[in-house]
Amino acid sequence: MNIQRNNNLSRSKAYIFSIVAAIIVFLILTFHVLPLKINECENALYYLFSTISQSLAALFALVFTVMLVMIQIFKKYSTWKFITLFKTQFFLYTYAFAIVLPLILLRFNYLPLIIINFTIAYAIFCVLSLIPYFYGISQFMTGSFFFYDLERDILEACKIGSRSQANNLVDNFMEGWIEKIKSNDKDEWDEILKIWNNIQEKERDSRQIGFAFFRMQFSITLVYARKKHEEYARKIYNSLGINPLVYRVYFFEGNIKLFEIAQQNNLKSLSQDIVKMYGRAAVIGQEKLYLFKLLDMNKDYVKSILINEEMIQYLDGNRNYYGTLVSWMGEYSQNKL
Repeated sequence: MNIQRNNNLSRSKAYIFSIVAAIIVFLILTFHVLPLKINECENALYYLFSTISQSLAALFALVFTVMLVMIQIFKKYSTWKFITLFKTQFFLYTYAFAIVLPLILLRFNYLPLIIINFTIAYAIFCVLSLIPYFYGISQFMTGSFFFYDLERDILEACKIGSRSQANNLVDNFMEGWIEKIKSNDKDEWDEILKIWNNIQEKERDSRQIGFAFFRMQFSITLVYARKKHEEYARKIYNSLGINPLVYRVYFFEGNIKLFEIAQQNNLKSLSQDIVKMYGRAAVIGQEKLYLFKLLDMNKDYVKSILINEEMIQYLDGNRNYYGTLVSWMGEYSQNKL
């Protein structure tokens, strides 16, 4: 949460700067500019208010068009989700009031100086507030804010039992995480992993996102393995506590692909983890043919991992399972003769 807290502090300072600048402008206009009466400078004030309103409206349209296009390009969140963010709603209302206020004031024949000065200062605040707003949105779309928001939404979707919404949010989380890996943004990997582990801890057995968790485990591990980041690949691969036999086809096929990449990139520790988990799942689920597929890829290496005392411990000391593995190994060797 430290990254999120620091970003919140930086953005708050920027908003404070915008407010202070607007107040300074207001005070300067109030105490150092000669009072104006609408009947003396009617055209000038009409032009001023009209310019403020039109300029802010144009800026408003440009800013939000760009932001919505960026969201669609990044595909991290829906447009509606972006609009419902508190920071966006606040900005919408702030700009809407700044656009409408000068138009309302055009209806009056006389205006006190304080109203004129306030309108100018408020318009300046709106322009300056673009800086912290853009900063906040950029952090939301590219930083850990995105994942913290998704964590909250995933847990809420699970709570109300919305499977489709939960799965879509997990997919968004996965896509954002993969982007971070591909961009080699290591500074946020641990933060994202922490967020993800928190979701797993709370919703590990959730029926709403069980398969989504499982699919994401392999997808993220594959990306880390391709990038040769073995430490993180192992953390993700060994973190999920769901019974792999619940999704056995996806599990075995996914592991075959993952084992191939681990072997190609010489990721020895990850390869051992894969073979152990794969062998355990195969013997418990009585999936002899799937074990043969793994042996086809690297027979000697797989046998060296599965046929030893450590594997008995990995099978919770069940020597019947271990005996089945040994028997299958012999059958495989016989078939290859």
